[in-house]
Amino acid sequence: MENQQINLLLEDKILLHLMDFAKYRGKFESPSGVTVVGISRALRVHPRILPPILDKLKSVNLVCEEWNWVVGCNAKKKVYFLTPTGIAEAKRILENLKNRSVRIRHGNREFDAKFCDVNSILGMNMRTVEILCCMSDDGCIDLNMRNRMIRF
Repeated sequence: MENQQINLLLEDKILLHLMDFAKYRGKFESPSGVTVVGISRALRVHPRILPPILDKLKSVNLVCEEWNWVVGCNAKKKVYFLTPTGIAEAKRILENLKNRSVRIRHGNREFDAKFCDVNSILGMNMRTVEILCCMSDDGCIDLNMRNRMIRF
């Protein structure tokens, strides 16, 4: 199995992240994962770099911005959800990822697998974005990096 390096843009990762929250659109209260801070934590990037990227995604009608109550907050905040076009694009990205061959580093072991089989092989339940955030510079999914979170 030949490993193909997965190079996703931050925009793609945002779409994949927000796809998990589509069911909350239009609800009275939103989870914190759809705020700038929540998105930045999930993607392990600094919150300051997200607004221009979210503006770009809004301008091409992949993401919409709303004001809503957020779980655990006393005031309304800006939240972001995928538009129908954004959902279709996120599904296309995910479908493209599923059958990609990847190298996985877990503990002292290294092996090849399909991207879609990572959770079942390892007996884990990680979100797609979390797996992508564990990707090292050499294109290997390094699950030893899982607990190395960036805090802002």
